[in-house]
Amino acid sequence: MAYAVSTVERRVETMPGGIERLSVAVLLNDITDEDGVTVARPEAEMNALRDVVAAAAGIDLERGDTLTIRSLPFGIVAPGSTAPEPEPSMLPSTGTITGVAGLLALALVFFAFVVRPILKAQPTDDRDDMIDGILTFDGTTTVPMIEGDPIQTLRQRAKE
Repeated sequence: MAYAVSTVERRVETMPGGIERLSVAVLLNDITDEDGVTVARPEAEMNALRDVVAAAAGIDLERGDTLTIRSLPFGIVAPGSTAPEPEPSMLPSTGTITGVAGLLALALVFFAFVVRPILKAQPTDDRDDMIDGILTFDGTTTVPMIEGDPIQTLRQRAKE
């Protein structure tokens, strides 16, 4: 008698952190020639840099990865001059400062009225009363602690 197995079991494990698509952008500063004029990088140099970046980042065009390389003149501050003043839109607004101050005040209140009392509270432990004997319902101790050898004390009490 022959047995045939007609089921196929497949397990596919998807590991966390799988890459679905990769997008890489590289911005290069234009080069300066002997006259101090900035010019765009040559196309041959851009292609060589594109190949290096694609190899380093693991770009796979079949997966849908994109690689963008641009050569633009960076804004350079001339020696002896200062950087431009920030625009008003770059500075924090009054609403932002007020919000942060409100959050700090709320944190201080929380710490003062919640965290600090919890940290200062001493735990009450009724077991401290049991060290001196057994505690009764009215709060008094009925049996004192046995001093000396407990076995000898028990033998003496058994004789009584």
